Amino acid sequence: GRRAHAATAFELNLPLFKPLTLDLSGRYDRYDSDRTRGNHHFTYRFGVEYRPFHSLLLRGNYATSFKAPDLSSLFLSPSSYYTQVTDYYACAKDGASSCDAYSNGVRGTLLANPTLRPTTASSWTAGAAWSPTERVSVSVDYIDMAIRNEVVEQDIDQLTYDDARCLLGQLDPASAQCQALTNPTTGQVQRAGTDGPITALVTSYANLSSETIRAIFASLRYHFVPTRFGSFGLQLDYNDLLNHEFRFEAGTPSVRQLANPQSSTEFKSMFTGALDWTSPGRRWTSTLYARRVGSSPNYAAILGGASQPDAGRLRPWITFNGSIGYQATRHLRFALMVNNLANKMPPRDASYTDAPYFNDENYDVYGRQIMLQMRMAFDAR
Repeated sequence: GRRAHAATAFELNLPLFKPLTLDLSGRYDRYDSDRTRGNHHFTYRFGVEYRPFHSLLLRGNYATSFKAPDLSSLFLSPSSYYTQVTDYYACAKDGASSCDAYSNGVRGTLLANPTLRPTTASSWTAGAAWSPTERVSVSVDYIDMAIRNEVVEQDIDQLTYDDARCLLGQLDPASAQCQALTNPTTGQVQRAGTDGPITALVTSYANLSSETIRAIFASLRYHFVPTRFGSFGLQLDYNDLLNHEFRFEAGTPSVRQLANPQSSTEFKSMFTGALDWTSPGRRWTSTLYARRVGSSPNYAAILGGASQPDAGRLRPWITFNGSIGYQATRHLRFALMVNNLANKMPPRDASYTDAPYFNDENYDVYGRQIMLQMRMAFDAR
């Protein structure tokens, strides 16, 4: 397929008076393709910064955005693939504690979607940054984002999972979502007979009706007073996902990701910290990095919902990384890096009865990793 695109934009930064600055920008896009004509959208951003006194900055902005579907998602010819799928319906029927034994290979077909609509979004943020001294700074920001018609490639595991929920009556079998999945002739999940094993899949690009995200980001940076042993710096960052929900189709109920372990296993919070050191001559550097991810639902909650008797949450996971570097010459640098210093594995899920005993979509199996790096810069002269 072909597409023609044209755009124009403007940007204005306006210091009204010393403590107040306004920022305004806008962009107009127009595109035409083989299947659609006259697609156009105007997006803009308005921001304000106010500094009531030197050490404090108050800031906020409101922005809109627009993204046309990729050409491949509009015009891609049907393409076949083979993949492993989990038959959650058969697993639930048999009352199995783990669905690992219900995985089999099937043929799938990926289809383009020429009716895809452009993705649009709006967001607003508000926050503050405070620097009481030149050595310390603190910032807190809140973001609220709403996305409409996001273009996604359908998730195979989610399709087979929702197919099982439709067949088990956990979702309304008469709903448009369930009919699109389970129809014996046109459904995306095809089975042998009424409730036999999965034999084929049909996936495509699709528009999510809407998605909303609300989160808080906080950061602290501190530079210690230099000593004869060198300079030290500390940085702490905290992210908290307050709300994340989406709606597949207009008229269907919103799915609250954080409240529904059957829909999402994402972490609600994440905390990171880094302590770095630089030697007096700046030849040696070192960093100790810590990462803590919050709790996540266990396998029983993912499979049967939060009301399951053995449903629960796994404890947070904390790991440490470290590095040390040496600047041998102006052009040559060596570094030793170690990830997961304590060789700490993810929290074990007692409701997951097969290896690796944890959700590999949330956690990785890597233990301690040691890397040695040499970097040499060649003088262009």
